[in-house]
Amino acid sequence: MKIFADETVVDSFILELLPEKGVCIEIGANTISNSHCFHLYKKGWRGIVIEADPNTCKNLQDAYDEFSLPDVKIYNYAICKDNGTKIFYSHNVNNSGLSSLYYNHATGLADPGHKILREVIPFEVETKTLETLIEENECCEIDYLQIDTEGADAEIILSTDFSKVKPKIIFAETNKLHCYLGTDVKKCPEVWEMVSEHLSKYNYKLIAVIKNEAYVKQFCPDIGDTPMGAIWELNK
Repeated sequence: MKIFADETVVDSFILELLPEKGVCIEIGANTISNSHCFHLYKKGWRGIVIEADPNTCKNLQDAYDEFSLPDVKIYNYAICKDNGTKIFYSHNVNNSGLSSLYYNHATGLADPGHKILREVIPFEVETKTLETLIEENECCEIDYLQIDTEGADAEIILSTDFSKVKPKIIFAETNKLHCYLGTDVKKCPEVWEMVSEHLSKYNYKLIAVIKNEAYVKQFCPDIGDTPMGAIWELNK
């Protein structure tokens, strides 16, 4: 298993695993500048881009329109365990990337030592399960699934039947998994085990993790051995 100190070298590692063209689902897209998938779309990949924050999604659509990428669809949804609607908490300050379905995360209540809560704007947003999203977009094969949803990552993974949804490569943010169980950051390793066991059940192998020890020590020491991000590959 590969261990990376940060995300700057992850893109090249993932590219080596992927075909020249394929299908990518990007959940929690935020901005083009923060996108790990944008370079795939420019190479001709088909993309399904999900951004729950309505203002960020509009800015994202405007930015993508400039590049004329007809095979990229952008949706203002939140992916979670249910189809319907939920309240989404927007912290849309300089594209902070901190907006979330989870109030505790968006406000900073789940952050250790955070004494002043961030201001958030609540929006009602349409929600879909990952399985519904894939069915509606008629995705027969998925080459790459990226999940970076500021706290909802565990909910998405644990609620998905990966015998129906079979992305070849999954990349997920994992240092905020504790949000699945509440505000206690020390629960992160427990949820990491739940996520790992769930994916292993569907024949996914953990092939790489991001572990930035300096960052963790300074900002989130209570996540323990939980990596900041992880990459799984579907065993052939």
